[in-house]
Amino acid sequence: MKLTYRIVKEIAKVGNLKDDLSLLAVKFVKQINTNIPDMTNKEKNILLQATKLHKNNENKAALLLLKEHFDHKYLLLPVFNLIKRIYLVEKDYANYSKLLIRYHLLYPEKNENLLKISKALVLSNQLEQAMDYAECLRLREPFNEENLIHLAKIYKLASHYNVALRRLNEVFEVNPNSQEALTLKESIETIIKQTKVMNIDEPILELSKFDY
Repeated sequence: MKLTYRIVKEIAKVGNLKDDLSLLAVKFVKQINTNIPDMTNKEKNILLQATKLHKNNENKAALLLLKEHFDHKYLLLPVFNLIKRIYLVEKDYANYSKLLIRYHLLYPEKNENLLKISKALVLSNQLEQAMDYAECLRLREPFNEENLIHLAKIYKLASHYNVALRRLNEVFEVNPNSQEALTLKESIETIIKQTKVMNIDEPILELSKFDY
């Protein structure tokens, strides 16, 4: 009964079971160790050293120090935030997205992380995965205007113009006066005309399964 109650609580935090395939793993959430221990005084000093290295633009040394001493504690919020900043400064978007995905595994109910992950994946040119995470958010929050526009941009990058236009139509249902969506729609329609793409009603691409 206790386990069932905990599962129900997790479902209540995340949404309806029909939201997305990642919810099928909700019963396993409690198996992940989210009780990350606090830092010792020694670890606090090491974090301070890594922060100073980062401020001096010695990012490789800072990362090496963090990985050496926080191998199993890298999701401690101060450590996590510092590693994120370093990856962004170094434009290491592949590792940045991996870090966000690991964090998401610990806190799958945090919808805002899905959009961050998707944007990071776009920066690392992993468009199909970026679609997956953004579509996952769309299922949870179908009226999230920022995410719908983001999805349209991804589909445009992937040359799936018909799907991009569909997502933009969903934006207009939420905000008929969205200038960003209108500009994006016009640019896609221009591409379609220029490339003489006549069949814009091709089947929607099949997204890969959510494996996170």
